Amino acid sequence: MIMKRLPVFTLIMVITALAVGMAGVNAPVQAQAGQTLTIGVIGAVDGPTLRGVSLAAEEANAAGFTLPDGSLFNVRVVAVDAGPAVQPALEQLKALGVVAVFGPDSSTIAAASAAALSVAGVPVFTGATSTALRVGGFVQRTRASDAALMDALADALVLDASAKRVAVYQGTDSASQGAAIVEALARRGVIATAVIQDPTRPVADAAAVLLQGQPDTIAAFGETAQVAELFNILKQNGFVGTFATDQASNPAFVKAINPVTRSGIYGVTGWTPAFNGGASAQFILSYVGSFADVPDSLAAAAYDSTKLLVEAIKQSGSEPGAVLAALLRQPVYQGVSGMLNPAGNGELSNAAMVTKINQNGGPTLVARFEGGQRQLLTAGPVFTPAPTALPTLALPPTALPTATPIGVVATVISDRLNVRFGPGTNYEPPIGALQKNQQVQLFGASPDYRWFTINFAGQQGWISGDPTLVSIFGNVQTLPVVPIPPTPTPIATFTPMPLPYPDLVMVSYALNPSQLKSGQPFTLTVTIQNVGGANAGPFAVAAAFDPGGVFGAQNLPGLGVGQFSTITITYPGVVGQGTFKIAVVLDLNSQVDEGPSGEVNNKPEITYQVVP
Repeated sequence: MIMKRLPVFTLIMVITALAVGMAGVNAPVQAQAGQTLTIGVIGAVDGPTLRGVSLAAEEANAAGFTLPDGSLFNVRVVAVDAGPAVQPALEQLKALGVVAVFGPDSSTIAAASAAALSVAGVPVFTGATSTALRVGGFVQRTRASDAALMDALADALVLDASAKRVAVYQGTDSASQGAAIVEALARRGVIATAVIQDPTRPVADAAAVLLQGQPDTIAAFGETAQVAELFNILKQNGFVGTFATDQASNPAFVKAINPVTRSGIYGVTGWTPAFNGGASAQFILSYVGSFADVPDSLAAAAYDSTKLLVEAIKQSGSEPGAVLAALLRQPVYQGVSGMLNPAGNGELSNAAMVTKINQNGGPTLVARFEGGQRQLLTAGPVFTPAPTALPTLALPPTALPTATPIGVVATVISDRLNVRFGPGTNYEPPIGALQKNQQVQLFGASPDYRWFTINFAGQQGWISGDPTLVSIFGNVQTLPVVPIPPTPTPIATFTPMPLPYPDLVMVSYALNPSQLKSGQPFTLTVTIQNVGGANAGPFAVAAAFDPGGVFGAQNLPGLGVGQFSTITITYPGVVGQGTFKIAVVLDLNSQVDEGPSGEVNNKPEITYQVVP
């Protein structure tokens, strides 16, 4: 341990002496002729982030650059390997007068330190991908989030690997990836079942549960050793389907699995050396030449982000607030891994690359994505430091060219409008956003006509019809009512069930109109899911509405494990007024045996209002 940390303290002492001699430890370094500006790294002293930042700094120093006042300066990099102790590391680096900090890159550490990072007072660039870490302001994410990565992986699994029955393994600290892949698959019509590793039980037990469902695809996330052990056990038990994991680009994972069976494993990352054209090719050559090692996605992200940072310093000087403001004004850049968008609300990149492990253990590039859209597998032009305006990262729906829109059209009047995969703010995370004054065609509506569907980046998206957010031209009542996608539900902790039963639950409901009018017809739309461990046979869903107990029902032929079904019951109307609460009966005639505890959730209550 002493030998591991000795280089850290040595490096800090050298930089501290330099900073004290120039400006004092408590003030930002003010650039003067030939002066050195310091970039801090929270992480390993020989890790990929430090290497990526250092390589970009070396190239910037070799090219030479000046501040707005014409004074020359160069960049030096200092690292603090502080483990989970982020706050002391930040203070230590700020005392050295750093102009920016890179790291921490661990999703767990970054999320736990979110408060400290957000008030760091200097721009912070993190490679953490967890959606639990909220970015924006001083905190900038250098790699695509888990939401973007899992969306890309889901696309490849469904379209390239023809996945239809998917099981998801969640190991230690993988909640972000697990939830994101389940949601991404659901948007593509594939319902995935999830197994969460019980820390008190062996991985083999979870593997047995995964295999019980006879999946054609298993997506696994967690610690490297967990995922490797799971893969080897699955193969030993005859699993011949597709295996996918975010560990596929990790050399430790590749070495830990059986080399005979590793070919064909799908992976997803922000960048891979298999993407070796254009700027990537030059970056790989420079990196290997400097470090005698192959770069990874963290190194590429740090390299790209340092390029952006240097451009911001050139324009603003070294004061951290001015640096951040200049960074956010930068146009979209073509970096090593793809487009970087400084105006992306803290998400610098949403580039994702899907790979397959080849027979030699290396990566083969299968698909790459920008803003959720597939791109050509060839790389773009070589990155140049001069700011160059490029097409926006997300491809919004085309603005309507005529002054009088055709059909039903929404114009965004707020600064930003989230696009979601379902009609509600509980459909998290958003799949994108529209900007102020952007116009989009509406193609469908929720049963209450409060949410509307649009064509967003080639997929169905939902936007709110809140009049404070959008202005709508046209009659929304002419739009067809679109079935409501299942809402995200918490994934149950893995518990082996020796005697599985079906379990019917109500996922969502909607009344149309949402406020019933006395004597007027209305409909009730209900989405049901079988969250149990066995298929459900035929059953009926019913509800009686007050006043008067007006009854309606609909039969369903059955529901498989994990499957959803959306039904609509039409009612002639109720007469009266007031606020009422009734139960929706999911198994009217008790036809489905749901075991000793499955019946308790079969009568969810809803509240509604009837007006004259």
